[in-house]
Amino acid sequence: MDSDRSIAPIVSALSSKITDSLNARRRGIALLSFCLVMFLSALPSASAAAAVKGEKAQSARSEVSQAVAATYAASSFVCSGTAVDTGTTIKFKVAISKAAAGGTLSFNGQQADIRRLILTIYVKATQGFYSQEGLSHDQSELLANHWLASQVGDPGYAAVSVFVVAKSLIQGLVPGLGTAKLTRSSPTTFDGTAVDAIVGVVGGVKATIYIAAHGKPYLVGIFEPSKKSGGTIRFSDYNKKVRLKVPSNVISAPPTKGAAT
Repeated sequence: MDSDRSIAPIVSALSSKITDSLNARRRGIALLSFCLVMFLSALPSASAAAAVKGEKAQSARSEVSQAVAATYAASSFVCSGTAVDTGTTIKFKVAISKAAAGGTLSFNGQQADIRRLILTIYVKATQGFYSQEGLSHDQSELLANHWLASQVGDPGYAAVSVFVVAKSLIQGLVPGLGTAKLTRSSPTTFDGTAVDAIVGVVGGVKATIYIAAHGKPYLVGIFEPSKKSGGTIRFSDYNKKVRLKVPSNVISAPPTKGAAT
């Protein structure tokens, strides 16, 4: 189609620009995907173990470690979050399984639909979403409401991959968190679920981690109270089937520079 030929070069040329803009909000995105990243950084290493003192700290670390393992072992889960990052309101909700993932991502109310089936990522966003990311009016209008396809591992779509690839949620989104200080707080409830509360300061960021108190120790939620870059993350719907289809009328984006071929 002629429209495909006109859109594809723009997708190729602007994907890095979109990613740069998304990465500029990495702190807020990191909070939303803080769901698992924080926990791995909190796990004991040789240097961290030497710094941890007391049974309570060790117990909290152990509980977080078990929660990470249990969440990883689940066949699927839904992760949703709302955060504010220096004036930008970020929201997302995505169901993730090993074979597929999908949901929505929005910045200041401008939404993008995101999907992954095996190793292919699909993105469809509003004109306002692209305009907000720095594209011109004409470019945003041309790309709006078209499904764009790329491969997992393409650096031009790395910021989107964060939300639909479990491994991306865990690795490298929040570098340099340092040694987390974790303590076990009193049992409580989160969205009506009985949970154990783990309070932590990681890289200077205070957060409370909520872990299911009964059954498998799944992650249930995270609350970060900061008004400048804080928010809430929820985990739900563990081990439910994630059913998604390949979108129709997809435009294949050419690999961006540095993508594996």
